[in-house]
Amino acid sequence: MLANNAGGKQTDGITGVSNAYIKSKDFLRGDGGLGNVVWMDSKLYSDLSGIFKDGQYVATELNASTVDLKEYLKR
Repeated sequence: MLANNAGGKQTDGITGVSNAYIKSKDFLRGDGGLGNVVWMDSKLYSDLSGIFKDGQYVATELNASTVDLKEYLKR
């Protein structure tokens, strides 16, 4: 409860971080890092588009209109 009051509501599956942290080698290291990111805001995606590996699909609100990303990501 203290964390929600001090830093905002914590929600499973949602991680709020800085652009610099996303670019670091430590970004979500325990969960597989940047390679396991499957969705982000389109503005953030355009700001970071040069850091994704070739062939890595990351959906945005512009190309994935539902929560089910399997078809878009082809996984």
